[in-house]
Amino acid sequence: MWRIVVATLIIQVTIRSAHGIAPMVGVDCKDKLVTRDSMLGSWTKIGGSCCIKSIGILKDESLVGVGDDDQLYTKASPNVGDWEGPLPDTCCVKDVTVMEDGTLLGVNTDDKLVTRPWTRTTEQSAWTEVPQSKGVVAVDVYPDGRIFGVTKEGTLKVREDLDSKWKTYKTEGTNVKDIAIQRNGIMFGIGKKSKALHVLDKEGVWGKEIEKTDCVQSIASASNLDIYD
Repeated sequence: MWRIVVATLIIQVTIRSAHGIAPMVGVDCKDKLVTRDSMLGSWTKIGGSCCIKSIGILKDESLVGVGDDDQLYTKASPNVGDWEGPLPDTCCVKDVTVMEDGTLLGVNTDDKLVTRPWTRTTEQSAWTEVPQSKGVVAVDVYPDGRIFGVTKEGTLKVREDLDSKWKTYKTEGTNVKDIAIQRNGIMFGIGKKSKALHVLDKEGVWGKEIEKTDCVQSIASASNLDIYD
């Protein structure tokens, strides 16, 4: 989104991703998809999109979700098609995201990282457990390749890559239950208590709850949302 200021007039231009998907996709507290184009206004609810508890965005900007049965499902886009699945041999995960090379990165039900390659012809490959990765319940990847994890307590851990070890990433403010990292490096979190969006600033402090962004349980970023000070 661009913000063009002329005197006291603010003109907002929403810039969607190349395939037209909203900058942020979420799962609300009723396991249904929601989207938003900016930090202003409310979530847009997507009809017929139940029942998913965690969401990721594939490289072709179709969706991958974790169902209530801890297996993966896919959907052409938030507004197109039904959830298809479960995909074979995808149990048992609680969260999923997508790495830069298209590899699926998940958190299994033992709170460990797992990976699997993803193409339309190898979607039945098995999960591979990442060594020394226990201790997180949600995960996302920073643009520089670092992996951020959310602990049960709502704090953050970070590792340089799949082969390194977790380190504590110090933050202040609210505890979070899920995160989404934009292409510009801005990190959003869902407050454990507020169930709304918060933004992590450069000093590692979670900002106050953003108005009209509750009630969500999972989020994923397709492109950048404008951040208003």
